[in-house]
Amino acid sequence: MDMNRTMNLYAQPFFFEGTKDEAVLLIHGFTGTPAQMRPLGDVLKGEGYAVRGILLPGHGTNLKDMERSNWPEWLGAAEDALEELLAKYGKVDVIGFSMGGLIALNLAARFPVHRVATVSAPIRLQTLIAPLTPVLSLFRRYQPWNPEPKIEGEVREPYTEGYPGFPVRCAGQLDVLRRRTLKRLADVKAPVLIAQSCMDSTVDLVSPYYLYDHVSSVYREVLLLERSRHNALLGPEREHLQADLVRFFGLPEETVREESKHHVRKAEATGGKTP
Repeated sequence: MDMNRTMNLYAQPFFFEGTKDEAVLLIHGFTGTPAQMRPLGDVLKGEGYAVRGILLPGHGTNLKDMERSNWPEWLGAAEDALEELLAKYGKVDVIGFSMGGLIALNLAARFPVHRVATVSAPIRLQTLIAPLTPVLSLFRRYQPWNPEPKIEGEVREPYTEGYPGFPVRCAGQLDVLRRRTLKRLADVKAPVLIAQSCMDSTVDLVSPYYLYDHVSSVYREVLLLERSRHNALLGPEREHLQADLVRFFGLPEETVREESKHHVRKAEATGGKTP
């Protein structure tokens, strides 16, 4: 596993000025980079939002750097970015992919976030590696990701920039962040859209339903993407997801203040079902 390969320019943080007094903070996933969020960022920019895609500490360089990082640093970097946007814009929304979704929920529980969206947030993982990391890290420092063949309609380069594996000890850090975020879900009151890939081999599909049941948001939606794998932002249904996020952020305030059965939506284009 090459721990020192050079990342492309898409792996760097980005910021787009907008025409609205509203900004969107984009938070990438575990071992990923802002490249994962760039196509969505381009769409939001086209809708007039100011968009900031951050690079979390220990990411976008090499695995040794990530091994030295921890969950308080990841969360702290997102907090700093959010506070800067809140000082400049009237409204700030947050979108997080995978681990970034946990961070987004954590922020929404403690800051005046306007609206929050998660994509494949790992409320429950399919693997049991996290509880075993204290022992596993004694025998193996790095664990490679299992490569998956490209599926029809999926985009990769240059948006898949990230590490080819992860430091084993950092899986434990991710689990601490996950557990701490679960304890804060009841404090999330902002309108929330919960998107989940149905072909996800990383996140247990109970996750979106758990989120839906445990946040305190009056307005909440679940969107299931039946033909997408873990990173639905780059999957064959990415345009459907992008359009749904734009629709969600554009909903009138009176709509999100009133609870109704229509707030749990069937993903018509995917054949998904809702809880």
